[in-house]
Amino acid sequence: MSQDKNIWHTTVTFKVICQTSYGESIYLLGNIKELHSWDLSNPIKLRSIHYTTKDPLWETEELILPANTQIQYKFFKKNNEEVIWEFNRDNREFFFTVEKRIEVLQTYGISHKEIIVRESAKSIEEVKNDGMFNLRSQNVKVKVMK
Repeated sequence: MSQDKNIWHTTVTFKVICQTSYGESIYLLGNIKELHSWDLSNPIKLRSIHYTTKDPLWETEELILPANTQIQYKFFKKNNEEVIWEFNRDNREFFFTVEKRIEVLQTYGISHKEIIVRESAKSIEEVKNDGMFNLRSQNVKVKVMK
């Protein structure tokens, strides 16, 4: 997975649970070049290929991010040219320390402290069933599943 023999990388898919209206899309921006350096003119558009009313899941394509790097990022909705930033005051933060393929699942608008990390997840129901889906916790929830 390492693109440069001197730099370790992690393959990451960001997933977010978010109900949207017709015509709305979900985007991601962050503080590193791989997350487009907060450039609002060039955001990362999430895909809704598994989106249903019951399972409103949006996800990025696999992104190659540098490991051992503190990243900040935020999701936002966009309908035509109207940008609606997630209403968390702070940016979401994460520090990837492993070189592997992982998925980060979060809920739009819920505290940036709610993080679920999995090596593979087929649906939100699978995550709910493994007991890691707790939106009221004040602790950071990070779990790497095999």
